[in-house]
Amino acid sequence: MSAATSYVAPALALVSGVMLFAALHHVFIGLRRPQERVYLTFAALCVFAAAWAAWGVPLYSATTPDDYLRATRWRQALGLAVGTLLLWFIAEYTRVRPRTFLWTVTGVQLALLVTDLFLPWTLYFSGPPELSFSRMPWGESLTTALGPRGPLFLL
Repeated sequence: MSAATSYVAPALALVSGVMLFAALHHVFIGLRRPQERVYLTFAALCVFAAAWAAWGVPLYSATTPDDYLRATRWRQALGLAVGTLLLWFIAEYTRVRPRTFLWTVTGVQLALLVTDLFLPWTLYFSGPPELSFSRMPWGESLTTALGPRGPLFLL
């Protein structure tokens, strides 16, 4: 595939770049207004979301199940962080801070992350996945995986 027909990787890089710019912008605002944690919370959310988007490139271009599982594991971890930080951001933004709920969700997400580190096939799969390569209309090939469902699908 030529570089001219690759759209997914540049699109994910663009999304990551915009999120990193937003993170940097909000870090500077947050440092000038330390009493308002909403800016720093949003900056952290943007950093993790940018990393999540960037890990889409190795995920969709994986050629071996090991590469796919590595990228899946990183995206799961980053996705859990994004979900948790989104809740904390909403709490900071609305000034409604149900601490017990937020810490419970954070603990559950952390437990899922630690569990995923010790599972051989990640939370998504309970066995080795088989890779499937989909051809996009513009000629780009994207990798997806099929395999036995893991514990995450039971939640």
